[in-house]
Amino acid sequence: PLEATPDDGTKSQGTSFEFSRGVRGEAAKFDATRHLEHSSTGFDPDGPWTLGLWLQADGSLSCPLSLIEPEGDRRGFELIWQKGRLQVNLVHRWGASALEVATVEAMTAKAWHHVVVRYDGSRKADGLRIFFDGKPTTLEVRRDTLDGTLANGEPIRIGRRDSGLGFYGLIDEVRLFPTALATDAIPAWSQGERLRGILEIPVEKRNPTESDLLLDDYLSRFGDAGAKAARRELIESREARKALQAEIPVTLVMEEMKEPRPAYVLERGQYDHPGERVYPGVPEKIAPWPGGLSPNRLGFARWLFTPDNPLTARVAVNRLWAQCFGEGLVRTPNDFGSQGEAPTHPELLDHLAAGFREGGWDVKALLRSIVLSRTYRQASRQVHPGDPENRWLARGPGGRLPAETLRDQALALSGLLVPKIGGPSVKPFQPAGLWEAVSYNGEETYVPDTGDGLWRRSLYTYVKRQSPHPLLLTFDGPTREKCTARRARTNTPLQALLLLNDETFLKAAESFAERSAGRKNRIAWMFRTATGREPEADESDLLKGLLERHNSWTLVAHTILNLDEVITKR
Repeated sequence: PLEATPDDGTKSQGTSFEFSRGVRGEAAKFDATRHLEHSSTGFDPDGPWTLGLWLQADGSLSCPLSLIEPEGDRRGFELIWQKGRLQVNLVHRWGASALEVATVEAMTAKAWHHVVVRYDGSRKADGLRIFFDGKPTTLEVRRDTLDGTLANGEPIRIGRRDSGLGFYGLIDEVRLFPTALATDAIPAWSQGERLRGILEIPVEKRNPTESDLLLDDYLSRFGDAGAKAARRELIESREARKALQAEIPVTLVMEEMKEPRPAYVLERGQYDHPGERVYPGVPEKIAPWPGGLSPNRLGFARWLFTPDNPLTARVAVNRLWAQCFGEGLVRTPNDFGSQGEAPTHPELLDHLAAGFREGGWDVKALLRSIVLSRTYRQASRQVHPGDPENRWLARGPGGRLPAETLRDQALALSGLLVPKIGGPSVKPFQPAGLWEAVSYNGEETYVPDTGDGLWRRSLYTYVKRQSPHPLLLTFDGPTREKCTARRARTNTPLQALLLLNDETFLKAAESFAERSAGRKNRIAWMFRTATGREPEADESDLLKGLLERHNSWTLVAHTILNLDEVITKR
């Protein structure tokens, strides 16, 4: 028991201990600044043994228990907790003679679990078993080369491996037996210890989970068939309710305070030096504040859309124009003030803004009018000498497609794109290890979706600000760390390599080739579907030669998907 620092030779190291409610009585609380040491004299780590302890880990990479040298060969054994998985290392000489296994199943962080490690002394991975809450786990064998002793003379450390790795969480009821316990004895040990701990708690202080465990045990021993059936039905109903609640989306909302918090000008930006008090307001030169509006967020939102406010519609129209032409009518889309550029076509901007507002803020209608205009449908290849930057719209827009459009276009051509609207974010393919590189102790792992989740529109891709999806980032997609009114435009070899080697584009090429099967002229059909025109004779000859040399329709499809006129708007 770890209800207090034991008087059996165990020594407390580091800061003074805190104790919290445990499985039985109280448990020791660890935060990597303290640990316990107990002499290992009389314990033979090379023989059979069974170690059991109760853990409540907080999710960080940590070491709940070790008997290992801090330096040199690192001889001994240790338990490592990471991402809910338990790793056990038995070491004679690290890197050359060691046994390393890890559980495939994961434990839940911040919940009590009974962990049992059983070793038969054989120096083989087959002789090591790990149990979670009385049940054997599946093990991943990472190293099985142990051929020497584990004995080292070090103390048993609870809550620490060495100066570099402690434990975060609670530990209770540590027991070490100099024998390999029978498999059928371990569930009884785990369950019995848990139940005894609950029985020691006064009835009025037990939580619902503890009461349910006692009831389940009582019914399993003494309940009749009817009571057991009713209990199973209750448990199934609770699980169904929990599953239903998990499907209900949750979103945060804002609620106005009854009394607004005072706001002040902070002198030199220092939070502890408030100056003049300020009140809610708007730039009166843009549009006056209408009477009757409350000076809060709702009032501000209504002010933005009053007929007297010309700015909102102009800014929105300018950004939609920039989506189509690459540049807005105002080339500083995030600055319509005195420091920004004046519009190149002010009458056109006002005409579109007025139509946008009077048309009910219909984005699709506005985009339709832009792309069907004669200005948009001009040829884009010829550069007019008097308008090299196309400020006066002497030619149509041109440039590489945005990151999301590139991916969605490839999926659409291949027939893989899932057109479903709405729903939670999805995780398409991306290289392994990126989330681990930016997360604390490598605790976060990106797990790609399966099925339709791989082929949803890029709009639904899960965004992690510290590690944006590499496909979108490579093609100048924003990181979401700040608002981006205009994306950068780059042209790098990495972009070409991604189009050639990324798993999404490889799958799209394979599916595009399969989609063309059975058609009269497969090459012409694929070319026409991707580019919108028939191939020239020399283009057909090149693609036919490629097919003859490599005998791969997927390669032909991949080549077509990488053509300049497929990935570039002209």
